Amino acid sequence: MKAIVQQRLADSMALNLPTLVEREARLPRIPDKAFAVIGMRRAGKTYFLFQQMGRLLIQGVDRSRLVYFNFEDERLAGMTSADLHWIPDEYYVMSPQNRSHKVHFFRRNPVGRRMGKVRPEAAGYGKRWHICFRIVGQAAQP
Repeated sequence: MKAIVQQRLADSMALNLPTLVEREARLPRIPDKAFAVIGMRRAGKTYFLFQQMGRLLIQGVDRSRLVYFNFEDERLAGMTSADLHWIPDEYYVMSPQNRSHKVHFFRRNPVGRRMGKVRPEAAGYGKRWHICFRIVGQAAQP
């Protein structure tokens, strides 16, 4: 499973953000909070997160600190919320230079799949790891 997480992270770093039609919707500015973007199927949740990533790039956040992790992979079907620590763990193995920087993780759940309530501080992350979680999916929970 860790090898799959590593491959998905490598794919994320190589991902070019798509050209988007700018939307007026914005996430609230609440420091150190996770956000869930929920909505009906094909409503634009994933592209809204790409838009948020683009805004962070414009603000000067380095692309290597914007991680989009998509769970639409059958090989990850057995992964649970207890396993989510593998994502930042493996990310920091691959990008140790970013340990002292805030890293923005954008997570996409497949439709109908719950990963449980994800609390960065409960997983041992949050301020200590400078991680910002942004979550998307029809069944995502904050």
